[in-house]
This record gives sequence, C-alpha cells and structure tokens, in this order.
Amino acid sequence: MARDRLTPLGVEVRFAPGPELPATDRSADTVLNRHGRLNPAEVARVLHPGGNLLTQQVGSDDCREINEALGAPEPYDTTWTAETASAQPAAAGLTVLEVREEWPAFTFHDVGALVHQLRAVPWQIPDFTVAGYEEPLRRVDARIRATGEFRVRAHRFVIRARVA
Repeated sequence: MARDRLTPLGVEVRFAPGPELPATDRSADTVLNRHGRLNPAEVARVLHPGGNLLTQQVGSDDCREINEALGAPEPYDTTWTAETASAQPAAAGLTVLEVREEWPAFTFHDVGALVHQLRAVPWQIPDFTVAGYEEPLRRVDARIRATGEFRVRAHRFVIRARVA
C-alpha cells in the first residue's frame, strides 16, 4: 500500500523482512519502522547525513491487564519501553530528537471481542484457548455485563532520530 501511494510522489519504498536493510551505505533519506524489530546499526549505515529514522513500537506493558484478568503469565519477558528502545539508536550514533510514550485506552465491549483479539495477537497469551481460560473469561464477561466495558491500556512509543 505504501509503495502504491508513495511511488507517484517520487518516493522509493523498500521492504526489509529481516534485520538487513535493502540499501547501500548512506543512500537513504528516511527509514520508517512500525512494530518491527529495528536494527539501529543498519539504520545508521543506510541513512545519509541528515537522514531520519521514525519508528513506532509496542511496549512491554501492552495490554498487560488482559493477562492479569485471565491469570496468564506476563506478556513479555523483557522490558521494552521508550527509554530502553531510544538508547539503541543513540548507541548506534544517531541523535535522538524526539521520544513520546503513551498508554492509550483499549476497550472491549464484549468478551467475544477479547477472544478475537487474543486469537489475532497470539503473543499476548501464547497458550490461549477459550477452554483453557474459560473461568477467567466468564469473570471478564460478568465484569463487562456489569460495567459495559473491559478497559486495558495499550503501550506505544515513537522515536525520531537523525544521523548527524
């Protein structure tokens, strides 16, 4: 979609499925990254002086309340916050210009939507099955019926950096 929309504007879009970026040294104006693993040394390699990195990441506190409500293990085994993530581009020689971290509300209005979410993002609770979590799901369902919602917090952050 990005390629279809940006090519007519003169923007070359390349996709990098792995840690290596498909560009020569100091050849890119901008590296965009969303939710994926980021290799800051590769970013520093491909950006020309004045080139920019913009990344949006999911933090390790993402929807933690789901795991708590269902009695599931923590969703992530390492801490991933704006602070820990922004240290990586800085260590690779980029100048970090902006860091924003937020915990926006993520609201479920029925337990079916919660089940759908857990099936769509299996890393939240890797062993999730409806049968395996039936009792806690019933408790969440009762909570939704009583209050109209089950609200959790997403965890997102943005880092903007530049090559000097």
